[in-house]
Amino acid sequence: MKNSDKITSVFAAVNPKASGDFDQYDYLAPPADFQNESIAMVNDSLSISYKKLIKDCRPGIGDGKEFNFTVTNKNGAGLKLVFNGLKSFSGYECYLMNCKSKQFYNLNEKNTIDINSLKTSSYKLLVGNDKYIQKMKTLYAPGNYCLYQNYPNPFNPSTTISYNVMAASHVKISIHNALGEMVKELVNNDQDFGFHEVQLDGSRLASGVYFYTIQVNSFDGRQNFKQTKKMVLLK
Repeated sequence: MKNSDKITSVFAAVNPKASGDFDQYDYLAPPADFQNESIAMVNDSLSISYKKLIKDCRPGIGDGKEFNFTVTNKNGAGLKLVFNGLKSFSGYECYLMNCKSKQFYNLNEKNTIDINSLKTSSYKLLVGNDKYIQKMKTLYAPGNYCLYQNYPNPFNPSTTISYNVMAASHVKISIHNALGEMVKELVNNDQDFGFHEVQLDGSRLASGVYFYTIQVNSFDGRQNFKQTKKMVLLK
């Protein structure tokens, strides 16, 4: 975790000698109740009563593993989560999930995430094969249709738009400028239930405010959903 003054590090690690419970390969985190900004791994499966760690070491990844951690930001300062050392999970997909919004970030594409929320936020670092990641996206998907705020925002030149589909549906996602003119259609096809994401390449668009709209019509005709969000392209 990084702010303008300091860097605080925690570690998700793998060692075949690790037991899976607390052992010499794990490091406990000191209490940080009075700090304005802090980060700690949290492993509720440990047999000890104190669950916060600086280093959470597992014996292996297998198909996939999740590492949980919390970030405290009492003053709402601009923080960044920087994920270094992902090469140690070579051959696996690495995603960050915000436990509140259920938004997923592909860390192999972008390893720095901005944190602006107040108080304490919980996250999951998901490491695994493609089948495991898709399973987690479906498992943690919210129980309704949802269009997430694009990330990053503002962006230059590309950004990711994520959304959740509650039933097999026809999905359209279009981009409009401030005049209401459609400048790009990103999605116009049938999609299955679950979490989805699409990339917007704004390299041919001018700087400014844009709006992205999702329209979803379920095949059974029972569920329709439409939502629009704003984003900013800065070049």
